[in-house]
Amino acid sequence: MTVTIENTYTGNGSTTDYSFTFPYLDTTDIKATLGGNATTAYSLLNATTVRFDSAPANSTAIRIYRDTSFDNPKATFYPGSAIRAGDLNDNTLQNLYVSQEANVDVLNSWKKGDPTIISTETWASNNTQIATTGSIDGRIDAKVDTAMESDVLAGTDLAKTASGGQVTINHSVTGAASVDNSNGTVIQDLTINGRGHVTGTGSVDLDGRYYTETEIDNNFYKIGSAAEIRSDETWSASDTKIATTSAIDARITDIVDEIGGFVPIDNETSFPNANPDIDNGTGTLVSIKALGSNLTSNGSGVATIANGTLGNSTVTITGLANSTTYAATYGMIVETTSTLNTYTFHRQVPKATEVTTVAGSISNVNTVATNIAAINTTNSNISAITTVNSNTSNINAVAGQITFSEDLGLITASVSTGSGNNINTVATNITNVNTVAGISANVTTVAGISANVTTVAGSNSNITTVANSIADVNRYANEYKIANSAPGSPSAGDLWYDGSNNVLKYYTGSTFTGITPGLTDVINDTTPQLGGHLDCNDKNLTEVGTVSGDNLQMDFGTLS
Repeated sequence: MTVTIENTYTGNGSTTDYSFTFPYLDTTDIKATLGGNATTAYSLLNATTVRFDSAPANSTAIRIYRDTSFDNPKATFYPGSAIRAGDLNDNTLQNLYVSQEANVDVLNSWKKGDPTIISTETWASNNTQIATTGSIDGRIDAKVDTAMESDVLAGTDLAKTASGGQVTINHSVTGAASVDNSNGTVIQDLTINGRGHVTGTGSVDLDGRYYTETEIDNNFYKIGSAAEIRSDETWSASDTKIATTSAIDARITDIVDEIGGFVPIDNETSFPNANPDIDNGTGTLVSIKALGSNLTSNGSGVATIANGTLGNSTVTITGLANSTTYAATYGMIVETTSTLNTYTFHRQVPKATEVTTVAGSISNVNTVATNIAAINTTNSNISAITTVNSNTSNINAVAGQITFSEDLGLITASVSTGSGNNINTVATNITNVNTVAGISANVTTVAGISANVTTVAGSNSNITTVANSIADVNRYANEYKIANSAPGSPSAGDLWYDGSNNVLKYYTGSTFTGITPGLTDVINDTTPQLGGHLDCNDKNLTEVGTVSGDNLQMDFGTLS
């Protein structure tokens, strides 16, 4: 009689509910596996249906089976207690279900004896017997030994021996050659047969042709050696060391920083707390963009600025003009001293807007400059021109009559008869007419440049602006020069743009010194010089011009 204690299915990826047809005592006796692995991800939908938490995947083997608990009887009877039929039936069914499940397990298990092959028996390949692990190990060893001994083959120039599953391959070559070189002798020629074996060699002595390792050590610098200076090491000026490019960049930066230069600040209350000069001395120029308020010096040319530093310390400026007020909005350049927060006046900087105004009207300024002689003549005769201007009506009257031609008779008659028109008027103002006649050459000069005078009159506001700032303009012209050669008779603090070398320089009182903001890259230095040997760090030198030198050496690397 066939007893059903399990139901099997194949998952399709969508179905979650599967029914079973076997009886059971408790729901805890219902078990399930997916793909041969036990799972608890399910519940009983009803008395004969299992619902998985998620649909088993397609082609997954599903087994729903009964595994009756036999640790304790379903019912326990005590002396004097009632014996109920239901308890007896439960105990009987428990024994029955456990027996059924055990019998199925026995039927599905392998038995010792004839169905089992052990390690001392001859191996038989079939589907009706099982093997112990010992017989399996023996079978694997035998198969491996056979495979190694028969499947491993020896190729050309190889000899094979096999025993007990171990295969030995020996090299069998005739005509092989070897060489044992020393010092500078190296292999130069190799004779190789068709199977890749070296059958002959030829050597050559490289001494006198290439550098040996000892010669390289004695004549060249090594990367990472004590003779190399890197950017993270202290610079040492020596003819026995070479610097990397990074170390050279760092050294140039240090030197440029030591030179000093301009330190720009916004106003007179923005001075740095510490001396901006790298050596805490003189030589560094501080440029004040614009004074926030008027700055007045005392009778000794000294001015103090309360809260002049960022830390609100007092700043003192010496070297100013005595008892002079420097107007707000103008810039100023001062020079550091060895005394903290004390600076020496260098020069005042004109307003950029006013310089721009003059620059915008430079054609008019040039016109005035070209005709300055005539303007000076006009200026020296300005009182006479004013007289002429005040007698314009009289002059016009004369001009209005000069075109007439009539017989006036005797001059006395013309005057007395009244037929002389405006002669009486001229006579009345003869002093003015004589004055104009005395400066007729100047009047003619002014008339000849009337267009220029008109141009000057049209730029009157600009000229007034320049005139109001003429001291600054003159000072700017005196203290700043653009030329290919140094200006004569300079004063300390004067600036000169050297057009030949494109360098801005300032006069120290004895010589002009170049001012540079510092190099941002080595490529900006048009005349670089190395303090030691140049290590290219395995990089190429491209687009090289002429290479010259009294002791030129080139290292082509290690020959390998």
